[in-house]
Amino acid sequence: MKKIWTSFLILGFMMMSCTKKVPSNTYWLAVESYSTFPNGGRSVLDGVILHFEQDSIETGNVYSGFTEKQSLATSREGIYLNDTLTFNISQIYSDSIILDYGFDTRVKFVKLGRAKSLDEKRKSFYLRHWSLTFDEQENKKFDKKLILTDLPFYNEKGPLVCIEKDILNNRFTSSTEKWKFDIINGEHIFAMSSGQLNDDFYIINEYLDNSSASLICANCKDSIKARLTPIKGIDKYQKLDILETISNKNWKIARLNQWDTISSSSRFHDSIPFRLKSIENMNLTFTFSDNHKFIIKESGGTEVSGSWSLSETGQEIVLNKGINPSDYIDLINVTDDSLEIGNLRLFEPEGNNYGMKVNMYFKVTLKNNGG
Repeated sequence: MKKIWTSFLILGFMMMSCTKKVPSNTYWLAVESYSTFPNGGRSVLDGVILHFEQDSIETGNVYSGFTEKQSLATSREGIYLNDTLTFNISQIYSDSIILDYGFDTRVKFVKLGRAKSLDEKRKSFYLRHWSLTFDEQENKKFDKKLILTDLPFYNEKGPLVCIEKDILNNRFTSSTEKWKFDIINGEHIFAMSSGQLNDDFYIINEYLDNSSASLICANCKDSIKARLTPIKGIDKYQKLDILETISNKNWKIARLNQWDTISSSSRFHDSIPFRLKSIENMNLTFTFSDNHKFIIKESGGTEVSGSWSLSETGQEIVLNKGINPSDYIDLINVTDDSLEIGNLRLFEPEGNNYGMKVNMYFKVTLKNNGG
């Protein structure tokens, strides 16, 4: 009798395994994709979103939204999109699914949607300056300031430019990132790239006071918790005071305070280049006029110009549109006759550097050299 029951159980398990099916009217976000081959590297499927309907499926990306609808069929072999076998189902859980894509990629999707929906009116991502801080002490080294601009991220449709500042070292990072906030099936999602090669997907757990939000990292191990908090801007009188102090003066480098090499890069991202030697020899002059035009002049007569503005926090001078990290000049100390500034630049120093440019962060003191 035991053998008969055992046979029935095995048969029942096989039948269930052969008829795996993702429930209809469910939404999923790809949070981790990787090659199943040793040393196969990462996949580019992170951020893919799926909406399973009865006999069709919507596909897209968390940055651009749903962009395509295809026919859907499920069999023992896997999931067919437009009559083409696209995914093999590895595992189905209540809150996640594991799918195999092609012959070498495994993808983990998490389910989107909750019983308790958040109030959409509480979202406040029209604000620009934020701090992203992590709850656990071991992750505090990843705390960062975010400038969430409304500028399109290069030629991509959907994501916007994000500029990051490392809070621990108090300096901007060298890569221009992208960000997007969206609501999918009631789930509030904040997505941003990291180093342009990876992505972080945060699920907003709760909106708190002062427009801040409690987050859970969807693609981090151990469900890392974080908080997104708006950085308070200065009032119009404080802003006017700073503008009057720095405008219509010739600010010349008087002292080199700090000089740090951050990384090497072959990708040129400075919209306003000037020579490394001009910093070393302190032969660089900055002029910020009250009509929001600037001039940066080197000793050899070479100069660059453009528009400038003061950030909402009063902590940075923003050059032109502020699309690159180098467009942000840190205002460390401001007095009537001196400025201490910091700036991240991409230089090509003299000597053999294998064709690689170098990201360097410098702090200098500028003295008023007249108007």
